[in-house]
Amino acid sequence: MCGIHLVIHSQHTKNDKGTLSRSWSYNDYMKNGFIAGMLRGTDSSGMFQINTKGNPFLHKLPLPGFYFTEDAMAQHFLNDVDECPINVGHVRAA
Repeated sequence: MCGIHLVIHSQHTKNDKGTLSRSWSYNDYMKNGFIAGMLRGTDSSGMFQINTKGNPFLHKLPLPGFYFTEDAMAQHFLNDVDECPINVGHVRAA
């Protein structure tokens, strides 16, 4: 069994002062999705992201979700979720 979680949003999430207009972060939602997703699969994890210019990025590792979130490249992806309009995460069970 596998799990998929995603965030799709517009760039209109910041107020006129340049700060988020909500008290929670898409970054945290995606990170927590990997941790909760370990119930659905622990053999590998990955993330796909499309930035505001339409450029796709992909990162995957043969690690459970929690350990995936500790990887330096994965942390870079997870920190960009608020800025990138399309973000998809997955956990996999072999």
